[in-house]
Amino acid sequence: RKNWCHLTPEMRRVWWREKCYEVEKEKLEMEEQQFWGTLRLQSPLTTTEQILYRPDQYGQTYKWYNTNCPCCRRPLEVTVTSMAKRWKDSYSSGRRAFVGSLWGANAGYALGAVVLGVRLRELSPDIERVMLHTDDVPPNYLEAFAQDGLWQLKEVNYIDGVEDLYVSKGNIFDGVFTKLAAWSLTDFEKVLLLDLDIIPFRPMDELFDLHCPAAMVRGQGENDHGKEVDGRRFFAGGDHQEYPWGQTGGINAGVILLQPDAEMFQQMTSEVTCKNHPCHIAGNGPEQDYLSRFFASRRDSPWHQISVAWNYQLHQSLFSVERVIEWHRFMVTSGKEFSQADLDWMPQRMRMGLEDIGIVHFSGEVKLWHLFLKTHRSDDVRRNVSHEATTGTSDAWSDEKFAEHIMSAQRGYPLWMSRTADTEEYEAYGCRREGKRIFIGDKDMTDLVDALVERVLQVAKQATTVWRECAERLLQRQP
Repeated sequence: RKNWCHLTPEMRRVWWREKCYEVEKEKLEMEEQQFWGTLRLQSPLTTTEQILYRPDQYGQTYKWYNTNCPCCRRPLEVTVTSMAKRWKDSYSSGRRAFVGSLWGANAGYALGAVVLGVRLRELSPDIERVMLHTDDVPPNYLEAFAQDGLWQLKEVNYIDGVEDLYVSKGNIFDGVFTKLAAWSLTDFEKVLLLDLDIIPFRPMDELFDLHCPAAMVRGQGENDHGKEVDGRRFFAGGDHQEYPWGQTGGINAGVILLQPDAEMFQQMTSEVTCKNHPCHIAGNGPEQDYLSRFFASRRDSPWHQISVAWNYQLHQSLFSVERVIEWHRFMVTSGKEFSQADLDWMPQRMRMGLEDIGIVHFSGEVKLWHLFLKTHRSDDVRRNVSHEATTGTSDAWSDEKFAEHIMSAQRGYPLWMSRTADTEEYEAYGCRREGKRIFIGDKDMTDLVDALVERVLQVAKQATTVWRECAERLLQRQP
């Protein structure tokens, strides 16, 4: 106001014109915002966001925005439309198939493939069985696969994922992206892609009724069978202490229901073989981590849950024991009153009886074929080991002993089964060991831990028995 008195009339007119122009501009911007609305582009992984007040192009049925990803800064194009989604034409044959995959000359996995084929034929004889294989699988293996129509053979190219997808390349997971070739089987409407180290307890036909893609979310979650999975929780943001901008979850690829799609297969192959593709995150299970991310980003085809009952991983069972211990520690130390349901709570794996389990997955180091084959190795290189057949009664395992042998290779074995771990390891779970007994404070947890361990051993023994009997029937017919 003080300076206003010193302005000439002409200067005052100029000032008013500029002020009116600014007010008019603000008015137009407000009207545009009311007309267009505001588009906010953000991610739960970062505080950075993009706010778009008006589209770069528009028409009667669409608004198009040109912007950038708030995480990686790469270009994004966003289209808001009122038009119905245009579905691409798809051919539906109604054919279904169980699919396995093998690359290299590992005798153990080859035996696993034959036993699995026999078991699938026994349980679901009307569903086709296809074995994907690379050209380095020995001819005698292929002959065994094809004998009596056990597997339909389909040779595929080796898919070598780039090093950036591996925490450490040159181990058991080399070649694992060859499994992606299952998406190329467009003669089939749905495919159940199976690892070779599983043993089914009962027919899996009902899994084909789920929406694709479907797999079990790994870990100790309580996801409902068949329900859509929110894949956004598979990712960590920049403030994550252990895995900044990494991956914190995903699916297990031992049992996957999928719908073959040639375009999708080409996209996958292009991504995993491109060193500089921005989606790469190194993983210990590179193919399952990649597939977790691939479908987590597709709102038109998100992951759906396959129950733990259909992918019962034995090595995860002892982690379930740890969950129970941690839960009881919380109840003991909280000083609160808990309902009987809270007191009785157990993870999903521990609530299941043998009759509830459909598939057991031997995803640890010890495999079922080690009942019959000795391994020669110096490290955890399960696909690169050489094998020889066991001979003589001294090499024979009882099912009970082999089940114990399987579990002895798991991380939690010295804690909860042999109970020989150091004091500090028990303290990490808020409990202590006195001899072979486990305590949380003054509460004796031994009977509960014994019951949980016995449940795990029952599953391992039953799986061993089913696999061994199937293998023996096979060897009697095909020595």
